[in-house]
Amino acid sequence: MLKRLLRSLAAPEVPLSPDRSNIATIGVQIICGDCAGDGLIPHKTYLTVKGRCDVCGGASFVLASELAINQLFARRVAARKSQTRLHAIK
Repeated sequence: MLKRLLRSLAAPEVPLSPDRSNIATIGVQIICGDCAGDGLIPHKTYLTVKGRCDVCGGASFVLASELAINQLFARRVAARKSQTRLHAIK
């Protein structure tokens, strides 16, 4: 009787969908080397589940967050160099 009660309270089994390919992208922004454009600010796209650019299917890319961090680091280094120059002139 207890087993029957536990079965009735348990969540019904729902079969998993065998085809999960309808999820085209994941939440990772990339800058694709093939379709980012030539502008000052590159066009960002998303990474597909298969590890390719969502727009063109290219595999040559960098993570958008990595590029942003590198740009921030470069700005900080440049600011420190300019401060060092100002102290050396005084």
